[in-house]
Amino acid sequence: MNQLELLWKLENSKTLLDEINREYHELNQDEKIDFLAKKVNKLKKNISELNNNLLTDSILLKENHNKLKEHTYTINNMREELYSGLITDLRQLDYLNKEKDKLKDLINSIETDILNSMERTEKMELDSLQKEEEIISLTFEIEELKLGKSLLLKELEVKIKKYEIEYKDIESKIEENLIHRFQTLRTTRANSIVAVKNNVCSGCNMRVPTFLNDALKAKEQVIYCESCGRMLYYIDIETD
Repeated sequence: MNQLELLWKLENSKTLLDEINREYHELNQDEKIDFLAKKVNKLKKNISELNNNLLTDSILLKENHNKLKEHTYTINNMREELYSGLITDLRQLDYLNKEKDKLKDLINSIETDILNSMERTEKMELDSLQKEEEIISLTFEIEELKLGKSLLLKELEVKIKKYEIEYKDIESKIEENLIHRFQTLRTTRANSIVAVKNNVCSGCNMRVPTFLNDALKAKEQVIYCESCGRMLYYIDIETD
C-alpha cells in the first residue's frame, strides 16, 4: 500500500475516531438525565412545601376542633338557661338569646372552616401522593438511563481504544513530512485528504485540472488541490 492509499486510510480512520469521540462526549453530557434529576428535585421541594402546609392545616384544624368543642359547650349551657324558666328578666333573656345567635353563627363559621380545611388537606395529601409516585417513576427511568449510558460508554471506550491503535499503526507507516502536512491541514480543514469525483474536489467543489487526471487515477503520488490545498484521492464513480 503506497503513501496516498495510507493517507486515505488514515483520513477515514481519523474521521471515524472523531465521530466516536464526539458521540462519547455527547453521551457523557446527557442532558436528559440532568433534566429528569432537576424535575425530581423540584417535586421533592413541592412535597416538602405540601408537608409544611399540611402541618399548618393540622394545627389549625386541631385549634378549630377545640374552639368548636368549647363553643358548643357554651351554647348548650345558654340553651339550658334560656329554656329552664329560671331567668324571668326580659332584658337578660334578650341578651342571652342574642349571644346564643352570635355563638351559633361563630360555630357555623368554624364548622365551615373545618370542612374547608379537611377538603384542602385531602387534596394536598392526594397531590403529595401523586408527586411521590411520579418521583418513583422518574427515579426508575433515571436509573435505567444511567445503566444504558454506562454500557454505551464502555462500548465506545473499547471502540476508541481500537481505532486509536489502528490510527497509530497507519500513521507509523507514512512519511513524516506527509504526516506533518496531514495534521496541519486538519487544523484549518475538516478533512486533510478528500475524494475527487468527476474532476471535482469534494472539499471545495472546484474543478480539478484535466491534465491531472492520469496522475490522480494512478494514485502513485500525493497531489494537492490548487484551490483549497487538500490532498486529493481519485474515486471512480463507476465502481464507487
